[in-house]
Amino acid sequence: MNIRYTLLTFIIFIHAFQCSASTLDRVIDTSKSMVNVQLTARWITLY
Repeated sequence: MNIRYTLLTFIIFIHAFQCSASTLDRVIDTSKSMVNVQLTARWITLY
């Protein structure tokens, strides 16, 4: 659920500001790292 809201936020951010390619790459990298952190936290809580 959190990941969906995060991706939705980034999509809205991209459409609102119409980012350039370099900024878009940064946003994608940031979203990937955030998703990785959330998945890692979820994995830790399972064990």
